[in-house]
Formats: sequence, structure tokens, C-alpha cells
Amino acid sequence: MPRLSLSLVAADSTDTMARLSFWGRNTEREDSLYFYSADSIELYPDTTGIMHLVVAHAGDRLAQYYKLSQGQWSATAPETYTPEQTPQEVLPISGIDTKGKSHDIAELIKRRYAVLVFSSLDLRTHSKAERDSLRKQYGGDSLQLIYMMLSLSDSASLARIKRDTLSGIVYSDSLSLVTQMRKAYGIDRATSPKLFLIDSLGKVSAL
Repeated sequence: MPRLSLSLVAADSTDTMARLSFWGRNTEREDSLYFYSADSIELYPDTTGIMHLVVAHAGDRLAQYYKLSQGQWSATAPETYTPEQTPQEVLPISGIDTKGKSHDIAELIKRRYAVLVFSSLDLRTHSKAERDSLRKQYGGDSLQLIYMMLSLSDSASLARIKRDTLSGIVYSDSLSLVTQMRKAYGIDRATSPKLFLIDSLGKVSAL
């Protein structure tokens, strides 16, 4: 397997563990490692089906990005979008979810509260406790949760939601819908998870 060399600088004395998130077109996995500042770490990860890696530490505040190209790992900057202003009203965008159902997102949230949850690059969204807190604040069980997962794989997106014991309508980026939505909402590709509240009149606000 190709060598991956890491050099991590701790943010403080408690910052000694890094989280590794690997993914490819139809697979994803996570791992972790202990480190000390300025240590040079050499890894030989199994790259079967894997093309991307995020190494995050300091509570995910610090991250390094790597891409496997022509059999070699190389550090790379994540893709970014030109930021645009968050829309004031929900956009009439249609798409097919991970279960093969077609929805108009504007129709999904009509006459109820909804929360659009955009995952981070490594598919983090929010916790079950955070989801339950949103339900308490906005409409209980009638709150519509819509997950926009930055993965080309429907199965990987569903598996991540299931692993985190979440529920709602899930979209992967297999048909570029998530990319389209992120552009429309002005979200950088590598940001932490971003949530937007949409009220019963279709007004949008960031959470």
C-alpha cells in the first residue's frame, strides 16, 4: 500500500488524538491515532476503494486533506465554492433521494418547519441528542429533517445516518443535487456541518 506521511502539531496538551476519515465512491471508514507534536507518522492504509482522506484533530478545528492519485497520497486543498448569500426563501429544487423517491424540496416543507442538514466533507451531520433538541424547538415529530450528504454513494449516506441513529429524508451527491444545493446556500465544501431552518412560510435562516 502507498505510504502516507503525516506531521501533526497539537493545539494544546490535551490534543493527542486524530480522527481519520477515508472514503471513495462506494466505501467509507474511520480510524484514529495518537500523536505528539512534530512527530512524523508514516501510515500504509488499505486503499481498496479509497481515494480521499481527512485527518482532523483539536475537536475537528484543525484538518489536513489528502487525495490518492496515481497510487500516491498527496496533500491537497479541499474544493471550494464561491460563497453566495444564503437565500431568503426555500429554493424550488427537485431531486431523487437515497431510497429512489423523487421530491420537490419546496413541497416537502410546505406548511411545516424543516431543517436542512448539510454534512461536512467526512459525512458528519449532528447527533441524535441535537436532533431531538431541534424537534423540541420546532414542531416535534412533524419537523421535517432533510440530510444533504457529501457522498456519491447512496448506500454510504444511508449507512452513516443509520449509524448515527438519525432519521429523515436523505440525499447523496450521486446526481449532483447536494453540490447544487451547497452552491445555492453558499457553503464551502469542507466546512463543518451546516444547518438551515425553514419555517412554514418557506423563510430560510441559518442555525
